[in-house]
Amino acid sequence: MRSVPLRRPEPYSATATELIASGSPVTSQSWTAMGSLANWLRGKGAQLVPACFPERTIASGATETFRFRVKTRSSAIQRVWMVALRTTAATATTAEIKAPSGTGATVTVPVGSSLDGFRAPVIYVEDVASKAASEVEITVSIKAVGNSVVVDSIGCYEQDRPVLNADSTDYGVELVTLAVRQPIFEASNASAGGVYNALANADARRVGLFHWSVGASTLVTRSSATPTDIFILDAPILTRKLARSAITGTVKWAIYGYISSAGSGTVTASTTSGASNTITITNTVAAWSTAQTFAVDCDDMASSDGRQTAATPRWDMLNIKFAGDGTRSIVVQAISVWDDT
Repeated sequence: MRSVPLRRPEPYSATATELIASGSPVTSQSWTAMGSLANWLRGKGAQLVPACFPERTIASGATETFRFRVKTRSSAIQRVWMVALRTTAATATTAEIKAPSGTGATVTVPVGSSLDGFRAPVIYVEDVASKAASEVEITVSIKAVGNSVVVDSIGCYEQDRPVLNADSTDYGVELVTLAVRQPIFEASNASAGGVYNALANADARRVGLFHWSVGASTLVTRSSATPTDIFILDAPILTRKLARSAITGTVKWAIYGYISSAGSGTVTASTTSGASNTITITNTVAAWSTAQTFAVDCDDMASSDGRQTAATPRWDMLNIKFAGDGTRSIVVQAISVWDDT
């Protein structure tokens, strides 16, 4: 097992170049720090679902499943769900949370009344069945017990790893092999070769960029063939920079929904930076669409707040519209936008 540091190591300092001199002995100071940094990068989890706002009321005794589309990191072994719940009843009640919705362990949590004021979100830890860097659906189900329950927010992130395995999945680096007077050699999970492999397989994605999910019982639907906004307000969106000259980056998105009968409906994502993409829904049973792509502004490293200095407005704003075909209705239950590559 390879330990993961609690803090991000700093491989270089203002005087690091003084350690590099032609003819001088090989130094391990920077290599040890680089190995530690590689373990830190591989051990960090990603934010899969930034807190979204379902504003969904679940009736007493009923269960609702909330669905999200993401691409996970290959080293993650646990997901942490943060769910903010309340009841409109005068007294507290309970809810049952399960993730994944079909096979996860059931955990009963207290739910405070709306009259109680501040409420901290409840935490549910999901053990991942198998590690994989793949596009998947992640789900959480919530059952109201006693009184009805209102779901105010749902978020999910991958738990940081305290240790990594020395294999071709985790790429944990044995730091002892980078110590002073140790030989430099090419090998898996050790010495310079271990550092190279770990850094080459590091995953710098923020992953979750925008998510919205309301479950199957809340019908967000439209039959008119004239597109209209799903949300009252557009959502600010920004992705990471991959090339020095880039001002936009490509993101993936997918829709969970269906059309009421044989026909087609559309959901269109557009941004103030000029990108647009339309997903056509023809399935009559709720399912995820095939993921498609569009471009959004990326980080601007020369800007003090990270946003594009040349853009107006400064935030790239995401607008989502949907439409039926004039006769049949499109029903949308979830929308996910994520960084995939």
